[in-house]
Amino acid sequence: MMRSLYVRVALTFLLTVMLSLVLPFLVGSRINRDALLDRVHDDMVDFANSTIYIVGKLQPPDMNEALQKMATVKHYGLWLYGSGGDAQVFNAADGMAEIDDAAVKQVLGGAVYDSLQEGREVTLNELIVGFPQEVNGSRYALFVVAHPRRDMGNNAQRDLIKVLLTVLVPGGLLILLAARYIVKPLQKLTEATKRISRGDFRVRVDIDRKDEIGLLAKTFNHMAGELQQMETMRQDFVSNVSHEIQTPLTSIHGFAIELQQPGMPEEERLKYLRIMERESARLSRLGRNLLKLASLESDQYPLHPRELELDEQLRRVVVACEPLWAGKDLLMDLDELERTKIVADEDALGQVWINLLHNSIKFTPAGGDIRVELDSTKPGWVEVRISDSGIGIAPQDRERVFERFFKADRSRSSGKGPADGTGYAAVGSAEDEWTAGGAAQLSGSGLGLAITKRIVELHGGQIRLDSELGSGTTVTVTLPVIRPQA
Repeated sequence: MMRSLYVRVALTFLLTVMLSLVLPFLVGSRINRDALLDRVHDDMVDFANSTIYIVGKLQPPDMNEALQKMATVKHYGLWLYGSGGDAQVFNAADGMAEIDDAAVKQVLGGAVYDSLQEGREVTLNELIVGFPQEVNGSRYALFVVAHPRRDMGNNAQRDLIKVLLTVLVPGGLLILLAARYIVKPLQKLTEATKRISRGDFRVRVDIDRKDEIGLLAKTFNHMAGELQQMETMRQDFVSNVSHEIQTPLTSIHGFAIELQQPGMPEEERLKYLRIMERESARLSRLGRNLLKLASLESDQYPLHPRELELDEQLRRVVVACEPLWAGKDLLMDLDELERTKIVADEDALGQVWINLLHNSIKFTPAGGDIRVELDSTKPGWVEVRISDSGIGIAPQDRERVFERFFKADRSRSSGKGPADGTGYAAVGSAEDEWTAGGAAQLSGSGLGLAITKRIVELHGGQIRLDSELGSGTTVTVTLPVIRPQA
């Protein structure tokens, strides 16, 4: 039971309230006791002086009656000791402090006695003052003794108990409600966390508060959303990998069966073998791309930055891709690339330009154009823009083109684009094939842009894609001139 946060919070509040009442009361009682002790002591001294004056100067007819009345009015006890040590007591009460013989002798000897001057802790009930007095030539010792005040302590304790009950009963109920207000959202969060641990990433907590607990709930909901998205991506990844692997395997298996048929013409047999070779190469590329992407997404991917001429690298990549864009009769415009030097990993960055150019070539119809631009006007940064007049990308697909295996239109994988010209798919892998007939047979696996984006991020840059359906696509890569240190 004590392990419950609700009980702990409630007990903490209750103990805090009790201590906040008891401690001030004890401190205040101590201060008030000292002040009261001084006031009573001063009053007893004044009373003793008044008594000495009345007895010594006014000489009342009945001195004993006068002393009795004075002691009663002031609620003090009076002890009058003669020279022989005998005493007359007026207004005595049980529990009064006793006067020892040494004090009597001290006062009869002409000195004043004060219990506060003895150097010890004195309570209110132990206050005694003594003064010498002469009556008709005889010396007496007059002592004033404080009456017992036990009721004061008892009353204070009763008052404290009343205050505590008055505060703790309604206050305790309010504290229990307040503790529930604090703890209940945490209980919701705990239950939601258990559901997430069981794999239910759809759970959300409905806590509409503006304090730290509300912020915690908002952060929790955001985390749950991210986990749900990651789980969806994981499932899609497994599904896509299975699909990408199953398709070539099915093709290879089917053609392997066909090759076992007797009497197959040599030309058809070679055709089947070439198809099986292509499908095997496709599987190999898929495996390499998966390994490359996994390596890029790890924190230990080795980049080897060095100074390179970016404009020259772009020219080399365009020239290397000439069989692809020339075979489709595309116009390649390199603009006038300004000489630009940056510090980057040449091989990794070359993969970026190859991937982007292959995608532009793949989805630009025959007779279209591709433009490569280089802008180094921003201090410390350089921009490379690759634009094409291709079929474009639908608005709902633009944000997802950098996801692994994402293909908005499966017809893209054939390299021909949508039959009706109205659809566009996300860019796939840059591992394309070029046949002897000059037609681009691009069998993308949907990993190309994911790899591209990761390489750009590892260089401290950004990649942006702008496109309209039927109006082409522009990909902008922004890179620092000097790669930042990891």
